Amino acid sequence: MIPGFTEGAHHAWELDAALRFHSALGSFSGGRILVGVPLGPYRCPPAPYEVQWMLDSYFKRRGMRERVSIEFFTRDPEPAGEAHDPVVWMDAQSKQRNISQHYEFIVHSIDPKRKIVIGLYGYTLSYDLLFMVPPHRPAQVLYDCGLADQETGIRVDYDTMETKWQNVYAIGDCADMPASKAGVVAHQEGDVLAHNLKVRITGHGVPTQLRLHTI
Repeated sequence: MIPGFTEGAHHAWELDAALRFHSALGSFSGGRILVGVPLGPYRCPPAPYEVQWMLDSYFKRRGMRERVSIEFFTRDPEPAGEAHDPVVWMDAQSKQRNISQHYEFIVHSIDPKRKIVIGLYGYTLSYDLLFMVPPHRPAQVLYDCGLADQETGIRVDYDTMETKWQNVYAIGDCADMPASKAGVVAHQEGDVLAHNLKVRITGHGVPTQLRLHTI
């Protein structure tokens, strides 16, 4: 978990939190809004980019965009490549909206009293309103039963989704996978696992390996 997150940051990954953020926006009269991504995989990877653009539109409708500075930070490096690459396109869209981008900023903690986000190596970003992806972790029951032994989820074979326990598999958000935590990922994992279990049970067909297609 990130020290200071509960007291200092808003998010929209739970209904109550989204309503609090809506209320905070309604009373916001101007200043610096930070939108950020911490370490670790999280649900719905495009969301922080969409939030930047929605904030830009929201404050334009209220006629106060010139009084609001919107800035984004992420632990990822600055994207490079062709203009049609998704991450390059998203970066360009943000910059066209006059939204500053801070890359390779790894969050260490938040100081709610001073209203700063503290990164590694002493880097800091100040804010008047902070929207940040909440730290994600597996459900507590997975720790209690011993299936999950790390913050990123249940260890699995990336090709087969097998765990270290015989006949136990993990897919979706609970699995420790180097992939987006999105419904499309769980769907693809489920298709591959269902096929391989069918081959294993019936003895017919050829097993397949997981090859994800996502941003």
